[in-house]
Amino acid sequence: MGSDPRTGGETRRTPASSLGFTEQSSRQTLREGLVEYFSNIPELMEGGDLPADLAHGLHGHDVAHVVFGCDTSVRGEVVLARWSLFGIEGSLRPYLIGVRRRETRGLFRDFFRAVRLRELPALIKAGITAVIRSCWMSRRWPFDRYGPYLDRPLAEIRQEFHIRVV
Repeated sequence: MGSDPRTGGETRRTPASSLGFTEQSSRQTLREGLVEYFSNIPELMEGGDLPADLAHGLHGHDVAHVVFGCDTSVRGEVVLARWSLFGIEGSLRPYLIGVRRRETRGLFRDFFRAVRLRELPALIKAGITAVIRSCWMSRRWPFDRYGPYLDRPLAEIRQEFHIRVV
């Protein structure tokens, strides 16, 4: 577990198998997936008292968790980081703003403490798989223009963008 930059509290790691939005053919809408995502990680807030640019970036990051079917485990974060860099349009600036924060550096420290040497090959493989799958997308996910997709089923969104959950 690590500290969450939005709340200063601990983030709970949830197995992907128990979350409906992590299933490739999920019939949940993006909005329903976000409700599930936030209800399983109640410590997360949708911005709180953060600066507007960081709150915007964190919300886009949370939306990407749902669209790409990634939980908040170490593996899920590794996979989402690759999707964010290669499969999302306009995500680099908010991503870099978040990385510069002191709290985020604490998350990286916690991440490296949580990773076991025997897990590295699987984490590397999952990250590489996300990069390869992002290359096969029909177009990049719109990081901050996801509004029109909120009431569409995740399965349809993933089909439209050729997203294959890792």
